[in-house]
Parts: sequence; structure tokens; C-alpha cells
Amino acid sequence: PSPFGRRGGAPGSHSSQSHSATHRRTNSSHKAASSEGTSSHSSQSHPATHRHTDSSHKVAHSGSGSSTSTSHSTSTGLHRETEVEGKAAPAAAKTARHKHHSRSGSCSSSDKEIMEAMGAGSAKGSFPSAPATCGKKAFSFSGVDKAKFLNCFAAEAKGISEPCGKCFVGAAVYGVKNCAMKCMMSWCSEGCLACAQEYREGPLKECVGFDTPEASTC
Repeated sequence: PSPFGRRGGAPGSHSSQSHSATHRRTNSSHKAASSEGTSSHSSQSHPATHRHTDSSHKVAHSGSGSSTSTSHSTSTGLHRETEVEGKAAPAAAKTARHKHHSRSGSCSSSDKEIMEAMGAGSAKGSFPSAPATCGKKAFSFSGVDKAKFLNCFAAEAKGISEPCGKCFVGAAVYGVKNCAMKCMMSWCSEGCLACAQEYREGPLKECVGFDTPEASTC
């Protein structure tokens, strides 16, 4: 064998090893550079993206808060207006009812003057005696003859109006239905007057529109 066999093979092997090492270093450098570039790019892109997203979120949140606040304020304003209107409506209705009630009487000021001129009490000619007299005349087993009562009342009460007289027809009907036994002996007895008092202070006063002269016991 040639003495140069090994020496000739050694340089070739050394060259191949050097080339492989150089290739590995170059590849490693390339990977490191690529990795660093990618990392640097990602690191730069991520904060920018994060800042943009965060800014967008803040703007959106701020806009949403403003919209919510505006909507809430508007809703509160409408609620307050509705509440004020809701409170004003019953007050207006109450005032209207009060005015209507003050004008609801069927008896006029002229009717009132006639009653006051006749006066209170139970004597003949007093105002309370007029409906008592006419109630007795208009009474029958079928009830109270309303037309007969009104004709009598107009004469006894010295020209009192028919609308006003109709209030006392109701009082006569109530007396017949509820107080017949108590009023059988006398219309001005204590028991009869006490029985009729509830109607006098309720429906009769509401119909007439004012207090009428009061009867006294006899």
C-alpha cells in the first residue's frame, strides 16, 4: 500500500467535516436570525395590535357608556313627566267632580228662599209639614202616586219648582218602604223623624243641594 493512502484520505475527511460544521453554523445562524426576526416582528406587531384593540375597546366602551347615560337620562325625564302628569290627572278629575257636585242640586236659589220663608218645625204651614201632608194624600196600597204628590207639594210649598219637588217624592217613597209603622201615628213623632233622618241627610240633601229646614218633634 502507498504511504500516502491515509494522508491522502485525511485531508478529504477534514474538508468534509469542515464543510459540515460550516453548514451547521450557517444553518444555525439562519435559524437564529429567522427566529429573532420573527420574534421581533411578532413582538412589535403584538403591542401595536393590543394598543389598537385596547383603544378601540375604550372608545366603544366610552361611546356605549355615553349612549347608556343618555338613554337613562331620557328615560328618567320621561318617567318624571309621566309621573307629574299622572299626579296632575287625578287632581284635575277631583276638581271637576267637586265643581260638578256643587252644581248637582235640583233646587234653585228661589226654591231655597221659599223653604226658608216657610221655616222649620212641625206646625201646619212650616216647610217640613208640606211633604208630610202630601205624602199622606198621595199614599195608596200600590205605593206613592208621584204625580199626585207633586201637585200637592207645589200648592203646599207655595210654588216650589217641579225638579226640586221630585227630591221630596223620593223621601216619601223611602218613608213608606222603611218607616210606615213608626210614622203611622204621627209623622213628627220621635221614632218617625229618627227613621227618616238617614235619608234626609243623605240622598235628599244630595238631590236638593243644600240643607232643608228641619222638622221638630210634636
